[in-house]
Amino acid sequence: MTSRAVPGSETPTDLRMRPPGASVIRECLRRQAASPPRSRLAAIFGRSPLSSLARPWYVGALGEIAVGRLLDGVGPGWSVLHAVPVGCPGADIDHLLIGPAGVFTVTTLMREGGHRTARDRDPLYTAGVGRHAVAEAAQATRLLSAAAHLPIAVRGLVVTVGARSLPDHGPQESVVVLRDRDLARWLRSAPEVWGAGDVARISSIAARPATWMTRPDDHPDPVDVPAFVRLSRQVRRAAGTRAAWVAAAALAVPVAVAAGIGAPVVAAMLP
Repeated sequence: MTSRAVPGSETPTDLRMRPPGASVIRECLRRQAASPPRSRLAAIFGRSPLSSLARPWYVGALGEIAVGRLLDGVGPGWSVLHAVPVGCPGADIDHLLIGPAGVFTVTTLMREGGHRTARDRDPLYTAGVGRHAVAEAAQATRLLSAAAHLPIAVRGLVVTVGARSLPDHGPQESVVVLRDRDLARWLRSAPEVWGAGDVARISSIAARPATWMTRPDDHPDPVDVPAFVRLSRQVRRAAGTRAAWVAAAALAVPVAVAAGIGAPVVAAMLP
């Protein structure tokens, strides 16, 4: 699958060098840096290092990274761009997928642990997601067609990460909603509309910032991926520490009760 420029041919203006989740990673790190660090005691008890302001962006980044990996592995003949900057500063298309079945904008929805939330059952929310996906696909159609001097229809996909089921209300009839596990199979089974030469040409045009940005000289800032990786490791370590404390509590309470120490006293000693 063609998802990156050939090594040695990259330029700073090639969007194929953008990592998945670039925009949300940058915003996550910015918000995290502006938040006070956790105390040493909080770290000992496994409190997450993530601030409440950074957490939604962190979760969103994990979703975009997960979908980006799936798209990168769809197979030969497909090209994908991640975090395509378009419109106002900070706005982007999560993923742009180009292949035999056509051109698709991909919007990522991340659910932690597969749990459905009240938003999933809210038709106003799901309709809002659908309207965003429709508008994004329409914008991509207009900009890509203008740059290619060729009518290129772009279709919107919404991909849910970690969901056991899809929302109760489909966002829009013109948008395809898929679970992450079904994405590759759906793409491979879609009818072919572009040949290999067309895919290569469209991919090359889509990789130029000038295709998407009103001021192409304003190149997207680089994103500090290693800093996000370090933050992710800290979050996972904190989760492991909390799990260890919970396990310790589960063992300590019955032992304390057997020894004649009240369970509330033991519970008060644990985080």
